[in-house]
Amino acid sequence: MDKKKTAFIGGTGYARDGKVPPSEQYLKELQEWNTSWCPVPWTSYGINNNGDYRMCIQANTHRKSRGILRDKENVAMRADKQSVADTRNCSMLKDVRKSMIKGERHEICQRCNKEDDMGQQSRRRLDTRRFFDVFNYEDSKRVTQEDGTIDVKATPIVEADIRFSNLCNLACRMCNPTESTQWYKEHAVLEGRKFASGDYRIKLIKDKGRTKAGGGWISSIETGEVPQPVRWNPFDWYEKTDLWKNFKEHAPDIKLIHISGGEPLINQKQYELLENLIDQGLSQNIVLDYNTNWTNVPQKLFEYWKHFKRIDIGGSVDGIGKIDDYIRHPSKWSQIEKNIIKLDRESPDNVNPWITFTLQILNVMEPMTMIEWNIKNKFQKLNRLAKTPWFTQHPVHNPKYYCVTSLPEKAKKYVRQQYENWLYGYFKEWCGDLPKDYLLPNSNTPVEPDTIRSWDKKPEVLFDETEYHLQSMLKFMESSDTSNYLLDFIDHTRALDETRGQDIQEYFSPQIYEMIDDWAKENGTRF
Repeated sequence: MDKKKTAFIGGTGYARDGKVPPSEQYLKELQEWNTSWCPVPWTSYGINNNGDYRMCIQANTHRKSRGILRDKENVAMRADKQSVADTRNCSMLKDVRKSMIKGERHEICQRCNKEDDMGQQSRRRLDTRRFFDVFNYEDSKRVTQEDGTIDVKATPIVEADIRFSNLCNLACRMCNPTESTQWYKEHAVLEGRKFASGDYRIKLIKDKGRTKAGGGWISSIETGEVPQPVRWNPFDWYEKTDLWKNFKEHAPDIKLIHISGGEPLINQKQYELLENLIDQGLSQNIVLDYNTNWTNVPQKLFEYWKHFKRIDIGGSVDGIGKIDDYIRHPSKWSQIEKNIIKLDRESPDNVNPWITFTLQILNVMEPMTMIEWNIKNKFQKLNRLAKTPWFTQHPVHNPKYYCVTSLPEKAKKYVRQQYENWLYGYFKEWCGDLPKDYLLPNSNTPVEPDTIRSWDKKPEVLFDETEYHLQSMLKFMESSDTSNYLLDFIDHTRALDETRGQDIQEYFSPQIYEMIDDWAKENGTRF
C-alpha cells in the first residue's frame, strides 16, 4: 500500500467525484489483516489534566493502568518533570507497539477494541485515516526494534493532547473532581474532603469560603510504598513548564493539537499556547481540536483561530433543552444554543463545529430528538465533519452505573422498540419525501468545500447512515449486562438531586424511570 497525499480530514469525507479517498481505502485494507494497529503509540503524546503523561485518553478505561506512562521505578512521568522525549520509549509504549505490529490487540486498547467491534468510529480508525500519508503501518515497522523501541529522530510527533488542568465551570453528573473544580464543594459534602487522581491523593480545603485543592500525598498502589506528603497541587503543572514554547524543537511536524480540560475556553493558559504557535510560524499547518462544553465562546478567540489551518471544535451536548441542563449542571440550554448558532453563522471559515454526544442512561432517548433539532435548524456548518450526519457520539464507559449496558433488560427492549419505531416511521418518511438531489444545508460549508460525505449521495444513503449509527448504539447497549451497577446509579442520582434541588422525574423518560423503579423494587429498594 503506497502512501498517497490526501486532504487532512476528521472523518470519512469523499471527493466531489464520489471516489473513496486514499485514507479510507488504506484503513479498509489494513483492517482486513490487522485490526489492532494505530499510530498513537508512535506519533502522539498526551498530558492528563493532573500533569501525568498518558498514551491516549481512550486508555483511561483500562482500570489497572489508566494509560499512564511510567519510568523504570514505576513512578508516573510528569510534564513538569520530564520532557516529551523522555517518555517515548517507556515500557508501556514499547509493549503496545510490539502487540500492534504483530496484529495482536492489547488490553490497554480495550475501549477502541470494543467500539470497533460495535461498528463505531474509534480513535484508532480516526487517527489511522488522519495520518496515513504521514505515518502508517509500514513506517512503524521501519522505525521499531523487536522490543518496541523506536528511533525517536525518525519518528515524527504529529499529534498532541494537552489538558489544561481541571478548571471547569460545570459539574456534570458523570464527572468528578479530577475533571472539574466545580465538583469540589459537592464532593466534599457527599464523599469527604479527599479525592484521587492517578497516584495522587488530594485534600480539599476551605479558603475564604471556597473549597479548593490543597496539599495531599503520592502513594503507589502497585508497590504499597509509604505515602509521600506533597505541598503542591498536581493540577497546576502547566504553571511550571514551558512545554508548548518549544514545539519547533520537540514537535516540528505537529499537525494536530487536542485542547481540553476541565473547560479549555475559560482557561487563560490556552491563549499563551496559541500565541506561541503563531509566533513560531507553525500555526498555519496545525489543526486545533477542542473539546468544550460551549457555555462560553469568547469573541476574541475568532481572531486567534484565523491563524490556524482549521479549528475542530466539538461541543459536549447531551440532549436538547432541560435534559442537557440536568446532566451538565449548572449549564443553561438557552445560552448553549446561542453559542452553537454563533459558531455556525459567525465564526471564521476555517472553524468546524460539531456536537459530541455522550450516550448514557440519562439521555438514551435523546438521539432522535437531536436529529429532529438538527433538521429544524438547517445549520450551515455544524456537524459537517462529524462522524455521523447529525453528531459524533461516544458511549459513557465509566462510571459503569451511567453506561447504557447497565439498563434493565426490560428497558433495553423498550429503547430498541422506540429507536426502531422512530427510524422506520418518522425518519424513513422524511427521507422518502426529500428530492433525489437533496443535500443537507451544511454541505456547502467553507471548512472543507471540496469534500462531500457518503450521505450526500442520495436520501437513501442518508437514511442508511443514520440507521447504521443508531443500530450501533443499540448494539453497544445490548453488548453486555452490567445492571448490577443500577443500585449505584439510584444512590448517585438521589444524592445529587438532593444537593442540587432537582428531581430526575422532571427531566428523565417516565417509561424508563418506571422500569428502573420496578427493577429496584425487585432488588429491595426504590428509585
